[in-house]
Amino acid sequence: MNNLEAALAYASWGWPVLPIIAGGKLPATAHGVHDATTDEGTIRRWFASKPDLNLGIATGSRSGLIVFDIDPRNGGSSSWETFLEEHGALPDGATQLTAGGGLHHLAEYVEGVRSCKLRDGVDLLADGRYFVAWPSRIGERGYEWELSSSPVDGVAPFVVPERWRPSVVAPVKSAPLVAGAELITGNRNSGLAALAGAMRWHGMSAEEILAALTVANETRCEVPLPASEVRHIARSVARYEPEHDTAANGALADQIAEGLLPTPTPAEAWLIPADEFSAQPAPISWLVRGWWQADALIMVHGPSGGGKTFVALDMALTMAAGRDDWHGARVHPGPVVYLAGEGHAGLRGRIAAWKQARGVPRLEAWLSRAGCDLDTPDGYRRVVEAVRAHAVRPRVIIVDTLHRFLSGDENSSQDARRMLEACARLMAEFGCSVVLVHHTGVNEEAQHRARGSSAWRGALDIEISVIPGKDGGPMQVVQRKSKDAELCAPIFGELRQVTIAGWVDRDGRAVTSAVFEVTEADAPREKIDSAVATARKTFEAAWWGSGCELRSGAPYVSRSALRESLKEKRWAESTIKQALKPSGGKLVQILVDGEIIAPCDHGWIVCNETHKSFLLGASERKN
Repeated sequence: MNNLEAALAYASWGWPVLPIIAGGKLPATAHGVHDATTDEGTIRRWFASKPDLNLGIATGSRSGLIVFDIDPRNGGSSSWETFLEEHGALPDGATQLTAGGGLHHLAEYVEGVRSCKLRDGVDLLADGRYFVAWPSRIGERGYEWELSSSPVDGVAPFVVPERWRPSVVAPVKSAPLVAGAELITGNRNSGLAALAGAMRWHGMSAEEILAALTVANETRCEVPLPASEVRHIARSVARYEPEHDTAANGALADQIAEGLLPTPTPAEAWLIPADEFSAQPAPISWLVRGWWQADALIMVHGPSGGGKTFVALDMALTMAAGRDDWHGARVHPGPVVYLAGEGHAGLRGRIAAWKQARGVPRLEAWLSRAGCDLDTPDGYRRVVEAVRAHAVRPRVIIVDTLHRFLSGDENSSQDARRMLEACARLMAEFGCSVVLVHHTGVNEEAQHRARGSSAWRGALDIEISVIPGKDGGPMQVVQRKSKDAELCAPIFGELRQVTIAGWVDRDGRAVTSAVFEVTEADAPREKIDSAVATARKTFEAAWWGSGCELRSGAPYVSRSALRESLKEKRWAESTIKQALKPSGGKLVQILVDGEIIAPCDHGWIVCNETHKSFLLGASERKN
């Protein structure tokens, strides 16, 4: 049974239904639950153009239903058990398992009942409320009727026992009908959505609504919602056309703003207990697990010609192809917008080669014909209007390369902040991540960091380096920063040549391009000074011989272990003494000066990322 069929079935039972945005819990109509209906024609029109809409069912006198909504994430399980202990067992009746791991217990409507927060994590839904119903889905999770308690199989809502009625009809903890400056202690999503709807009605933009909701979330929600949910509410409400632009009417602007913006909460409510704050789950949502985070600003950088675009393309096209795996990392597929500022002829071949190599017939991806100044109003508007024109809501927008979309100076912190603000607005506008593809510096010591102002790195959620291979060795993809998670282990790879079927140049020769492929981690083949190479091998031998000890995730050799290893090599005591000194130009100083090792406790750790990755990888394979 699809969503339309289910909606018609519910309506036939006399349960008014309403459309809910696809993959979410907010109404898809202007008046929300007030638009709920049992009219077949209206329901068919709702789902005709958008068959993937979720669906909700109105509660209260209209449907003859009340629902006890149990949310275990906010302590609902234990609160519900306590309620049952105090008021008697739960009668048999229709029960739904929610996408969030909770329960909906359906009961017959009781005259005089009103919607309220019955207990912590337990909401009573009656007049003016609704619940999301099977077969709706949110992400990979769905709503399901409990096998033995499904109304589809004829199981009816239960009759509220007499012992329950005093608590149900006259609840002690009722949610305030008018929030004013009080805390939002009930359904936080609904409370913030109501604020957002009022702001949109008066003409406020998505960015303005998000800014106000962020303040309201922090100051008026007993336990603030995750930032991603607040952004989702702002984006969803902003889809509707405003009634008028109140801000344009100067006589009303101040008066309306005072009614919309939250007033400060009492001093004791401004600080939230850590236990309550941490009780609200906020798991990381990944696009490419470990590498690309949802709702994040990401940078992939590397030297010119070093393969950074191939790596960014490989991740993005994997998403656009609907694949769920990127070289072992789980992928959340979705649409991709690729803002290409240069090299369109080469990019055309790279995409064709990737599709051929991966056996992909179709991509849910769009590319720009040229670059633009994204950090200017005109440039930003051009990108937004182009994306909207295709009615696409991308999961990620790639900006390749950064300097082709930047009107200012990448070394200027002020110009960098203006570009970063444009990226933040894109993220808020479409609910997506933004990936900046950027160059590294020219000097050798600048090869592993982004070129330009330090403001770039400070604003990033995730930073990735693409390091070309040396002397025939593999290239590396190294994560430098991951604000909310542990750093991923480096990936070794190469660019594999692909002959594009059916493509020939003007001379009739076959056209080739390249595709990024992961390879086994190989010993780094850097061209290094022979003294450093010899010292490194000596140190590594000591590490292997002393049991592969680690400190802070890096190979570690104590002073005594290195001394014993050198003794086994029959080094003279005087030579060993000189080798362990931090000066004198011998073993330890050579490696420290070469940035291969660094002092740690009573020994040294390997600090060079290349050698550290090689040793750790070799140790894992050996074990």
